[in-house]
Amino acid sequence: MVHFILPLRSPEVSKSWDRVERLCLKTVSSILNQTSDNYNIVLVCNRPPKLLRRSEKLDIKTGNYTIPRNKSEMMNDKNKKARDGIIKCNKSKGDYVTIMDPDDRIGNFLVEKLLCSSKSDLKVLEKGYVWPYNRKFLFKWNNLNITFHMYRGNNMPTKNNKERDFLIHKNHSKEVEIAKKRGLSIDKMNSRSYCYITDTEDNHSGTSFTSYLHKKRFIKKLLGIRPLTHNLRQKFCID
Repeated sequence: MVHFILPLRSPEVSKSWDRVERLCLKTVSSILNQTSDNYNIVLVCNRPPKLLRRSEKLDIKTGNYTIPRNKSEMMNDKNKKARDGIIKCNKSKGDYVTIMDPDDRIGNFLVEKLLCSSKSDLKVLEKGYVWPYNRKFLFKWNNLNITFHMYRGNNMPTKNNKERDFLIHKNHSKEVEIAKKRGLSIDKMNSRSYCYITDTEDNHSGTSFTSYLHKKRFIKKLLGIRPLTHNLRQKFCID
């Protein structure tokens, strides 16, 4: 089983709650579109989006979370919701858990491929795409480092130990390095089945298409541009 934890920001701190709702609906749709049904979704929020598809695979957890006042508090709000989602999901030993931004998308075969490969403490999707929101192209990206953590019974927060320092709460760029130091088994999946979305104006990271172009290795990024074809739109539930 794969558990997708989606911590959703509050309407009060959204530049466009309507856009946040629409993006979240598409994220949920991309998960519900899996070829395997061995997964579930936990959406944690103050208020859920309207028009969410009803599904036994979708569990909505609402709470009276404090409205953040700045970027630091917004990240704390995201982490608290993610932690609560991990605590509340009905996981068993050997299941995989991932924290997913509720505006990103996954390919419809991701769960099937993840569960068909060998068991490991950490599964890592290095390759994927970056889509600048509403553009007619996307980028091939080879260092996304999207992680899936195998639940071992004591390596994730519970109501009694939620203040401990868990690997699943680390920054994506540091998780693999820390996992190696801890002697954990790591499986890097060679599957381009994740689409990270930028330029929505409500990304927690604040990453934008412009910032990508102004960083180093501009030519390499330019060569990675791909047209947003019909197949890619279907694969990642992109309008």
